[in-house]
Amino acid sequence: MLGRLTPLADRYGIWLLCLWLAWLAASMVGRWHADIAGLYIAARFYHEGQFGLIYPELKSLVSDMPHAWLPIMREIGQVDDKSYPFIYPPLWAALAAPIAGRTSALAFIDIAAIAQLLLYAGMVWLSFRLYAVANHRAPEKVMPFPRWAALSTVSAAYSVPVFFALNLGQPQVTVTFLIVASVFALTRDAPRVAGALMGLAAAIKLTPLAFIVLFLALRKWSAAATMLATTLALAALSFWICGPELNWQFAERAREIGSHVYGSRLNYNLSSILMSMVPGEALYDIGKGGFVWRAPAWLSGIASLSLLLALAGVWYLSRALNAADRPLALLVALSIAAAFFGPIGWAHYYMIPILFLPVLYAPPATQGARLIFALSVLLLSVGFVMSVPVFAALVVPAVMFGILAWWFLRVWPNRVV
Repeated sequence: MLGRLTPLADRYGIWLLCLWLAWLAASMVGRWHADIAGLYIAARFYHEGQFGLIYPELKSLVSDMPHAWLPIMREIGQVDDKSYPFIYPPLWAALAAPIAGRTSALAFIDIAAIAQLLLYAGMVWLSFRLYAVANHRAPEKVMPFPRWAALSTVSAAYSVPVFFALNLGQPQVTVTFLIVASVFALTRDAPRVAGALMGLAAAIKLTPLAFIVLFLALRKWSAAATMLATTLALAALSFWICGPELNWQFAERAREIGSHVYGSRLNYNLSSILMSMVPGEALYDIGKGGFVWRAPAWLSGIASLSLLLALAGVWYLSRALNAADRPLALLVALSIAAAFFGPIGWAHYYMIPILFLPVLYAPPATQGARLIFALSVLLLSVGFVMSVPVFAALVVPAVMFGILAWWFLRVWPNRVV
């Protein structure tokens, strides 16, 4: 069966990817996207000088729209929809304010949606280039890009990480693009560019800070230094532009979120699995079988230690890899470790392993690798995750991502090239 499909993939793979992205664009334009709507509303409030409404009081921290935002939702005619709260540094609300102040909500969201689709298309190309770099010793065994594009479409089209990231307008799409572009720049011998891109990603969300391990493992000291300098410079810029009050409010919001555990079909991390196994009353019911708990002190200690051990473990295991394989293997394994052992492991944090699933079908692909690919497509699909009990939805994807981290670190580097 595969032998018959391969020529079709090689001929029409790029068209398949383009058709999927075009279909997404047609279905996304004119629709409300709850995550990017949060940025629009925060930017509108910043533009209008209503700074106290950017980080209003929340009921369940992440899943409910702030009550204080109801008036603006009525004003823009979206009272039947909801916006997720703005949980990012105020700098990004300030930078988006001039645009939000001059465009309608739907126009702002449409522009962001199309931009994210273009970024995702860029990620598919960059992931292919990273795969090709890792196989430079045997260029004749590198699968053609059209086949990679076809496999990328199959693996991503209905996967939970990509589906929800794009349909919610999640800023994680931008963050993931910056992370992948950073590692690609590193392979092109541009460590300072790599560090600046990763630092920018870490200034939007904190999770990319874990990727400093990649720079240190590869002994790219200038990349690590540039990353930290960029993140600190943008933090300073946030204080300079937005003032200390908004930044303290953001820090308190981040502390609040980190002090809770989210049991959801879309959150795959150690803390949520452990809390699901411990008897206790949840603080909030967030619907569809999901709950929010306050993180006990013992759990915070276990999670922090586990994260440090996981990052150190990835670094240690990567030492045995050759120089060509290490960037890609570290990128995939660290993205999984940071999400699973970090405070929150939302599904969209796992876009990087989805991007590199086509590697499992790359020559010389084994039956075992193809089986892992097929199981990943099935068990990480929206249909599976949204139909099984919540605990299974937490555990099965986590196990699948663990298998992928192991495969990229221990199996793929031993391929015959």
